[in-house]
Amino acid sequence: MGIFDLFKKKKKNQLSIQNQLEKAHTLSIGEEDFDFEEFEEHHKHHFKEYEIKCVEIKTSVSSKDLSIDPLGLKDSKIMGIPFWPQGKEYPKDESSNEMFLMCQINFEEVPHLEPFPKKGILQLFFSKDNWYSEDVKVIFHKGATLSMPSEINFPFLTPEIYDESPSQYLLKIDFEKATDKGSWEDVNFKKIESHFNIPEQQEDQFEEYMWDMHGGGGSKISGYGNFTQGDPRDYQTDKTNHIQLLQLDSNTKHMMFGDVGVAHLFIDKEHLKNGDLEKAWFYWDCC
Repeated sequence: MGIFDLFKKKKKNQLSIQNQLEKAHTLSIGEEDFDFEEFEEHHKHHFKEYEIKCVEIKTSVSSKDLSIDPLGLKDSKIMGIPFWPQGKEYPKDESSNEMFLMCQINFEEVPHLEPFPKKGILQLFFSKDNWYSEDVKVIFHKGATLSMPSEINFPFLTPEIYDESPSQYLLKIDFEKATDKGSWEDVNFKKIESHFNIPEQQEDQFEEYMWDMHGGGGSKISGYGNFTQGDPRDYQTDKTNHIQLLQLDSNTKHMMFGDVGVAHLFIDKEHLKNGDLEKAWFYWDCC
């Protein structure tokens, strides 16, 4: 039984939600027969205000053997062989070991969103042993670098380097422009709560409803973040205004961050506008 079914109106002789709203500027859901569908309808202008554009990331298996990459070096992908300019120092982790490519986004393949770049290749590299301790590197190739010949020989990318990786598959990425209707744990979306008046005894039910209808899940560029342990921007005050650059969500078939976790890149808006994507920072959590 869904959340809507649990809270459908049972008494037809009661005042309608609209009549109640004529007596109050904010909506109270203290009545046990509160209709959440009417609640959404009444506040649809608030929910519309908080909608933001994003690009959904759709993945499909390109190879079940990570030593075989049939995709192009500059193609958007999860795992696989990266585009890497010859002569440039390859990413190494805190123990000075070479890292593996977790994700590569070629913005020429991405439906354009402002202020995201139209060109450039964003890469996220993970440490073989310590990615779960956030030992990662963010690389952004742009300008003349994109025209440089790429390295094609990566002898250190052996099967062992992927032992603890979140995916054992090479995934092809397709993109689709979409509208993100919100995530209840995202600090930027939770501001919508100021428009509501939720009685204390109904807070748990209300949050369950918001989780169900505004969860923010899925892999995407931009949009609201989905969190299992809370939004880190909520307690890192210097990063409150940072926005989500990338979200990689666990897919039980092909990709898993810990126990059904979610990985994110966040970035200061000005850094994004200036094309300084390497200043993005990584965060992940799991259940």
